[in-house]
Amino acid sequence: KGNDGISLAMSLEPHKWAVVSTMKAPTKDILNYAAHYLNLGAAQLYLFLDVPDPQAQKHLDQHQNIHVVTTDPDYWQARGRAPQTVERRQIENIKSAIEYARDDNIAWLGHFDSDEFLHVPSHANVGMRLARLDADVMCARALPVEYLVPDQPDYRGPDQFKRLATPFARRRQISMRAYPEFGAQVSGGFLSHQVGKSFFRIVPEAMTPRIHFCDYPTHDDTKIKTLAHLDLAHYHTDTWDKFYQKYTERRKTGSYRKEISGGKTYHTERQSLHDILAELEQNEGITGLKRLHRELCVATPEMVARLEQYDLYRLYQFNFDKNRTKYFPQFSI
Repeated sequence: KGNDGISLAMSLEPHKWAVVSTMKAPTKDILNYAAHYLNLGAAQLYLFLDVPDPQAQKHLDQHQNIHVVTTDPDYWQARGRAPQTVERRQIENIKSAIEYARDDNIAWLGHFDSDEFLHVPSHANVGMRLARLDADVMCARALPVEYLVPDQPDYRGPDQFKRLATPFARRRQISMRAYPEFGAQVSGGFLSHQVGKSFFRIVPEAMTPRIHFCDYPTHDDTKIKTLAHLDLAHYHTDTWDKFYQKYTERRKTGSYRKEISGGKTYHTERQSLHDILAELEQNEGITGLKRLHRELCVATPEMVARLEQYDLYRLYQFNFDKNRTKYFPQFSI
């Protein structure tokens, strides 16, 4: 340990980083994800398939830098029983990935979902950014930007995103102007999480991972550092038909259920996003939900103009097809 009581990094290569994810997505999307993070320089990917996908596994297994685990019923039975919520399964998978990372001499482990893609400027290097962090920084956070659906079906430009207004004290005021109908209720106009996701520093001592951060029980005064200019592009939204299909599942078992959606609103009584959506659906049915989707999720010219006024509009080109072909040339759609 150093003089400050914080353990020296376990890895002799402080720039080595890896990613862990619990995957439940189409094969193409899984391969897009893997190719994206390999292209950014990840030393290892620890991918846990929440449902079996033999085709994805066949392609992923061809890369020595990718460790694939299919978490089928036999897998969980060997560990006692399957956690009932996806969040608990994610945490168990992160714990396993931490052990793999220690064996692989990884310095930092990022936890990003299958629809979350780190955007790194061309002049930046993820490993070098992490290696330069102070020794007491244990979590390095990327803030989210949320995907916007093109207003025109023939749009062929870079993908469009909205970011959160900062500082937080001004967020509601700006949200009300950027999203005139729903901005007063839905914090930041975001339907997904606002805290971002993190890289966890790998240490020999106990680590208690959570979805967005990690606790270090034996370390005092540890810090969380936000990685400036490294945005986490979150493809949470989609066209109306696909959005509504996911909406029903998210209300029941996902991110819109009542017990985990409370932090996405401004109300002092902590009315949850679940309640806002339920009330809107009860009062107006599909019509109300469509109106919310259009105001918060679609890059209409009016919305883009309002977002640009507050520097909340971002354009990012990810080249998913190019990267997938580079790393998985045998895959065909």
